[in-house]
Amino acid sequence: MEKITFTLVTAEKEMASQQAESVIVPGRAGLLGVLPHHVPMVVTLGAGLVTLENAKQKPVHYFISGGFVDITPDSCTVLAEHGYHMKDLVPSEIDSEIARLQTKIAEIKDPFKNLKSRQQLFINKAKLAALNGIPYTGVVPEA
Repeated sequence: MEKITFTLVTAEKEMASQQAESVIVPGRAGLLGVLPHHVPMVVTLGAGLVTLENAKQKPVHYFISGGFVDITPDSCTVLAEHGYHMKDLVPSEIDSEIARLQTKIAEIKDPFKNLKSRQQLFINKAKLAALNGIPYTGVVPEA
């Protein structure tokens, strides 16, 4: 089967570069599947799971907190704000961070002053959903 070159890049580093038969990314308007010979496009990404699939291997999963994807007929390049290997996400740590952020948001009622906390809360809820295999839809809160 034909493959495309997948690359995942964050501000810190190149996290992945490999061949895949298909890639699924979390577009802001919903999940987007990418196969070889896909029409070229650039799409804004939301927080969620990036999945690489190859017929003879287990799917490979990454979590991103948003960014862009540049799709060409033979490549899929994700430029992510932040990226994580799913194996590095710890549910208990995410639960603690969600509780901390919810308390902070409750204390700061002004939506402009608590925007960063609301954004972090959204991303942490999306991480937890991804760990549980649940697609998390929506857009990171903006000012």
